[in-house]
Amino acid sequence: MAALAANADAAVSIAAAGAIPPLVQLLAATRPVAQQMAALALLRLAANAAIADTIAAAGAIPPLVRMSGPDSPDELIMIAEDTLRVFRDSSAEICAAIAAAEANANVLLMARLGLD
Repeated sequence: MAALAANADAAVSIAAAGAIPPLVQLLAATRPVAQQMAALALLRLAANAAIADTIAAAGAIPPLVRMSGPDSPDELIMIAEDTLRVFRDSSAEICAAIAAAEANANVLLMARLGLD
């Protein structure tokens, strides 16, 4: 799916076929390779601003923010951060949603570390 998503026409077809919600669900998979492949597909799909809005609306931002945290493997962090970077460039609303998810993640991390 990630390879197909790199093609602009295929990306539109993938989104129209309803593949975004299952890809977003895979971001919460227990296997990092599944998360990585889903995030990579979403990264490539998000190159289309309209699709980026659909991906964000499907709930991709909170899991991507979690994936970019210190508990994730380096490869996963890089893909999650690249995907979030593409989202930040797509719209102000998505940028605000990322900021809110990051703030929430920071609060959770501080609580986990006993720094609240």
